[in-house]
Amino acid sequence: MENSSASKTPGRTFGYLLMSGQPGTMDEIAKDLLYSKATASLIISDIKVQYERWTKGEIDESSEKP
Repeated sequence: MENSSASKTPGRTFGYLLMSGQPGTMDEIAKDLLYSKATASLIISDIKVQYERWTKGEIDESSEKP
């Protein structure tokens, strides 16, 4: 049983992007993961922001809570 209150949606989306091995459109992501286009857009935007923060060194693995 999972104790986290965080949504699984970002993790599912990130996993999908990693496993697909190629870029996908927002429509493809929404269709494949059974999300609305709005949800897909919000999640992709959040992943992009987190990636940019990580590549700039603003966040690292050691600063994340378990």
